Amino acid sequence: MVETKSNSEDPVVFRLAETVSLYTRRLEQLGMEAPHVYCTRLKEDLLSEVPELEAHRSGRDVLLAFKEDIGLALI
Repeated sequence: MVETKSNSEDPVVFRLAETVSLYTRRLEQLGMEAPHVYCTRLKEDLLSEVPELEAHRSGRDVLLAFKEDIGLALI
């Protein structure tokens, strides 16, 4: 599940696979026909645009989380 930053104390974590899926659907909504999104490139772009975001492996998944939330997210 993708969460958004809020005032709650819960950590905000984005699964890269779900983020790619949401991004692909949005591109389709904007009129792109069958866009192919490279997940590694999207991850690198997100990390370069949002400096407080970090990527961490958790098993097969790549999790994107804010630096202050990563400790709680990986528990």
